[in-house]
Amino acid sequence: MAAVIFIFLVNAIINQQAEASSIMAASNARGLLEDFTVKLNAVYLGGNNASVEYVFPDTLGGVDYSFTVYPRSVLLVYDNAQQNHYSTRTLVEDVDSGGLGDLAGLKVKLANNGGRVDIESV
Repeated sequence: MAAVIFIFLVNAIINQQAEASSIMAASNARGLLEDFTVKLNAVYLGGNNASVEYVFPDTLGGVDYSFTVYPRSVLLVYDNAQQNHYSTRTLVEDVDSGGLGDLAGLKVKLANNGGRVDIESV
């Protein structure tokens, strides 16, 4: 009987840890997405020659992710087994990531070139 209670308690602790990890990953994902979107919109609104550097973390608290910029939107997918994702709209219609694709783990420069925001690896 004691073994059954012990197994139940261990299982409950493992489930709580997994839930806490999932909540932290979601919070980190939303925070990263919002922070980058603010920077991207600021470069666009700053006009020609406005620029800023941005560093993407390698992981979101130990959880792998991918980060892709599209015209008028940004997509962050994390925990690939679950395909959890967040996306947001941006003001930037003309964006060129120079074929970088997934930006996770990169240091990039966002630069406004006549209304087009270029994203290049630094």
